[in-house]
Amino acid sequence: METVKPSDIKYIKDTLAEVLKTQNQMSVKQGEIDETLTNVHLAVVGNKEYGHKGLVSEVAELREYVDKDKMMKSKVVGGLAVVGILWTLLLEFWKNIFTK
Repeated sequence: METVKPSDIKYIKDTLAEVLKTQNQMSVKQGEIDETLTNVHLAVVGNKEYGHKGLVSEVAELREYVDKDKMMKSKVVGGLAVVGILWTLLLEFWKNIFTK
């Protein structure tokens, strides 16, 4: 029967200690990555339970605001065009009445 040399046992112990150390470091990194991804998820999607608005809902609200703003501006421009046409017709009518 062969015996294991003490130097081999020391090498195995050192290697196992190094592997465990690396595994612990990776576990810590994994926890940091998980926390970061959770924060990114909350920023993008939000959390309705706590009343946090995410970027997705903010973009939807802004899109709705922009659409309403475009409609209002279109109505104002259309109204100004109508007022301009009526003003021109009124001036022409006025001119025709007083120039005859």
